[in-house]
Amino acid sequence: MKPEKRNLILSLCCVFLGPAQAAIAAQVSLPLYTVAYTASYSFGILTFTADTDTSISWDDQSGEYLYNTRFEANGVASWKFPGIANDRGRFKLDCRGIVPVENLREDGSDKLEEDLVTHFDATGTKAKVLYRGENLEFDLLPGTVDPQLLSLAVMLDMQQGLPVGTYLALDRTKIKPYPFRAMGEETLDTRIGKYTTLVLQEGNDTDTRTRKVWVVPELGYLPVKIEYRKKGKTQAITTIDSLVRNGQGPQVDCEEPPSNAQPVTE
Repeated sequence: MKPEKRNLILSLCCVFLGPAQAAIAAQVSLPLYTVAYTASYSFGILTFTADTDTSISWDDQSGEYLYNTRFEANGVASWKFPGIANDRGRFKLDCRGIVPVENLREDGSDKLEEDLVTHFDATGTKAKVLYRGENLEFDLLPGTVDPQLLSLAVMLDMQQGLPVGTYLALDRTKIKPYPFRAMGEETLDTRIGKYTTLVLQEGNDTDTRTRKVWVVPELGYLPVKIEYRKKGKTQAITTIDSLVRNGQGPQVDCEEPPSNAQPVTE
């Protein structure tokens, strides 16, 4: 076959077949739900409880996930924390992982300067924060989220069979690392049933503050119990009260499994 004719046939093949399709290595989406917890706090001889609930939903119009976390203190603690704190925002899920868009934090007090507004740019590498009357700007490493999205970042990795790692969050005016590691399995009786859980620890053994998180694989690795510790002593325990599952968000097809975990350095 003459070279000219062979090249013509190859060109026609490209026209009719189109470019080669990239292989899909990961198909991911996030669960939609409303979950309620009770938190019990201990400070010396003082103890109090608080109710907290979180919802994750999908907005077709904006093409974004919406989240809202509500916190309300009970009993005598409501004298010190009389208002209802709300933490809400918007984020996306794409082949980079969870990409925050906006976070609005109201602390429930009359001090409006304590409220927080954070806007993330589309690249996920810059953020603007309004806090205590100051406008602040931050350069972020890829994968950085706001603190309310940490649990979703961990859930996303575990749903894909990826190891948990260290995640970064812009918490008010500081970028903080949150290292997670697996600790094993534990069977747990909860108000929504008995489950075999995976136990994670956030923080290193030498850290002043750490927390243990019990997640349930069959619930998409949703946390059902969280224990907060300071200097080795338990300060708060959060346990699940109820769960309403509302399906899944849209599926995203990626060539590589998306993750917010920071790269491991040698």
